[in-house]
Amino acid sequence: MPYPQQPYPQQPMAPYPGPAGMAVPPPAGGIDLRRGMPTTLMVLLGVYALLAPVGIYGNARAREVYDDLLGQSSVADWTTKINDADTLSSVLGFVSFLVMVPTIILWTMWFYRMRRNAEVFAPGTQRLARGWAGGAWFTPVVNFWFPKQIANDIYRASAPGGPQSAPKGLLNGWWAAWVAVQVAACVSAVVSFVSGIQLAASAANAFADEDEMRSALETMKTGLLISDVACVLYPVAGVLAILVVRQLMGLQGQRLAAGPGAPGVPGGPGAGWQAAPAAPYGAPAAPPVPPAQNPFGNGPAGS
Repeated sequence: MPYPQQPYPQQPMAPYPGPAGMAVPPPAGGIDLRRGMPTTLMVLLGVYALLAPVGIYGNARAREVYDDLLGQSSVADWTTKINDADTLSSVLGFVSFLVMVPTIILWTMWFYRMRRNAEVFAPGTQRLARGWAGGAWFTPVVNFWFPKQIANDIYRASAPGGPQSAPKGLLNGWWAAWVAVQVAACVSAVVSFVSGIQLAASAANAFADEDEMRSALETMKTGLLISDVACVLYPVAGVLAILVVRQLMGLQGQRLAAGPGAPGVPGGPGAGWQAAPAAPYGAPAAPPVPPAQNPFGNGPAGS
């Protein structure tokens, strides 16, 4: 006589705190709103924003050295002073690097998680494949618009009242600040790189061509001024990024609480994710729910 199948006993799992103190169940159906990662990310964003005055200080000290050199008639001690300025810049840059790397890693991981949640909330509505949520930030040229396109789709899928109710002001403001920072940083890096090559060539010739040396120093000062612009914009972009994290976590928490039949969600009642009931132990799994059509555009839906 065959042994009758029995349901597999599952212990209930306690909910963990979600956005705005909301009790959110553990990740199920692909939805993950745990707050550990975004909280750490917001702390790192704040610390990185606070490092901006340190960068401005380093630039000011370097300009003082360059102004001092340009005011001297002799170039005998230029090498020592330039090396001292470079040492200070290197130390400050290393400190910034130590904060920047984990911030970038956590930001990419968090953004990928939000993209994955959005696809569960509204299947078939994401115009770019899921991998772009991580790769778009590091791909030249497209990193100036792909991340924003992905963020737009995430916001639309996460809005509790449907895609048309997704807030836009904060997201657009953060993106404008982020692009401005990247442009200023890139221009400053190029100018500093070119002037650094000129400076190294002059030093190799013992500063025989004084006019070339002075021209290189003036170019270096210009690069520092552009770098100051980026340093001023960093705190603005950092604070706005923190607010975006808080806002999107809140939206997805409300969307999760509203359920798949929330009004205004693409497809009407029952649209969005559908969590299948637990099957008895040994029974075949429920078939997957087919994705909805993309209501946000004609581009391909991500997977």
